[in-house]
Amino acid sequence: MKRYALFPLFTLALTACGGGSDSGNTTTSPASAMSVEGKIEQVSGSRITVNNQTYDVGTVAYQGQSLQNDMLTPNMMVALNTNGRSITSANVELDPTFTGKITHIDRLQGTFKVSGVELKFISLSPKIQNGDWVMVSTLPSANMGYKVLSVVKFEYDSNGMAEAEGRVSAVNFENNTFKLGSSLTVLFDDRLVNNIKKLRNGAWAEVLGSYNESTGQLIAESIKLKAFNSINGKGEIEGVVTWVANDYSRFEVNYRGQFDILPSTEFDDGSKSQLRQV
Repeated sequence: MKRYALFPLFTLALTACGGGSDSGNTTTSPASAMSVEGKIEQVSGSRITVNNQTYDVGTVAYQGQSLQNDMLTPNMMVALNTNGRSITSANVELDPTFTGKITHIDRLQGTFKVSGVELKFISLSPKIQNGDWVMVSTLPSANMGYKVLSVVKFEYDSNGMAEAEGRVSAVNFENNTFKLGSSLTVLFDDRLVNNIKKLRNGAWAEVLGSYNESTGQLIAESIKLKAFNSINGKGEIEGVVTWVANDYSRFEVNYRGQFDILPSTEFDDGSKSQLRQV
């Protein structure tokens, strides 16, 4: 049995087959999920709630660096891994869209920039000042924009390493550049790309590197083209609908993967005809 929830932010339970990024094999057994992606809904001591399920936090990490549990706050995007037999404990990997120095804070307008990308978040903490290193969690929005969920001051900067994620556009293999979202230019060496044949307009990429303020470019040191290949076995994904087929036979989540809608698919609180692109 297959089940989806609707509009436009939802949780999708699935079973990944052969990586899981292109097929829509799903399950309604989230309690046995081994991989979970979504935002933290609640933090209570050493426990967090993600996708309406509570987990005891085992470890916390970001880009291979161990962090303290007190780094976790509501509305941070995370990826969890459990042992598959018991979901009482999970290892937590922070999954921000941006890390970098915050600049151009305008508290009246609720805007700021990270790596030259203008973002809006009216709930920005007054403790965060220009020049601080921050971690920004977002969901994708229309026109390759971002809906900011949280902004957290972040002490660890990996010697100035910045991160940015977004939909790829304007790929140019002659000068080795592309854009993330609508504005950030990435300068890259094609040997850094985990699958250069898949670097194309419309892909979703995670880039680590250094941001050059004078040129407005993110100089890549690592590029990962992201789908849902990290989902092993049964998993859950929270995200937004970024494309729906005209005949409602398939839809896309977070620009990162498409899923089939089969006769056995069930929807919570609606039907497939109510699926809408953000």
